[in-house]
Amino acid sequence: HRDLHSFPTRRSSDLEYLNDFVNDIESLERDGLIVNETKFSVRIRCIVADAPARSFLKCIKNHNAYYACERCYCKGEWHRRVVFRQGVFEKYTNSSFRDQQFKKHHEGLSPLLPLNIDMINQIPLDYMHLCCLGVMKKLLLVWTSKTGYKLSSSQILALSEKLLAFRKFIPSNFARKSRSLADLKHFKATEFRLFMLYTGPVALRGILDPDRYKHFLLFHTGMHILTSQ
Repeated sequence: HRDLHSFPTRRSSDLEYLNDFVNDIESLERDGLIVNETKFSVRIRCIVADAPARSFLKCIKNHNAYYACERCYCKGEWHRRVVFRQGVFEKYTNSSFRDQQFKKHHEGLSPLLPLNIDMINQIPLDYMHLCCLGVMKKLLLVWTSKTGYKLSSSQILALSEKLLAFRKFIPSNFARKSRSLADLKHFKATEFRLFMLYTGPVALRGILDPDRYKHFLLFHTGMHILTSQ
């Protein structure tokens, strides 16, 4: 165990608010929790955070940096934004992360290191930003505005009419109901999630060409599997 205040990181002062949390979890991992004379073992299953928060908690490069990838050691390239090329690269492991074998990925020592947690696999990438506000939003923007891929005005209108027709069938446990694509720029993550996992396959049938429709169905099916218990 190392004193959290001794961590040689320029972010240590910013992360002091985590000290109580880390100390409490360390105590629970070590001693367990006793309820009605029954002792329970305690461990962290996972820590869920968006990209800026993950880089902050793990003390790694920000998500838009050249060495920001959280799964393998590779350098991004600048194409009006940082992008990562295809290839086979050395993957991070809990051990290599803790030993900081890949120095350019790190910006200090994370205050989470004293905990019994896998710093790679138990701090997952969040699908809200990557898939709902990422891939799903990108696909809808491409289909409605990008030259060469844009649907016709009649197709966009037909898709919007379908989405509006679905509203009365969407149960109240969904945070938001479907809206017209005229409001696409104002869609929230829950609306992209609704389209990605539920309404999209029905709404796009007969509107997208077969190849693009199949491509979307692969994405829909993959995400349905990954978000399922």
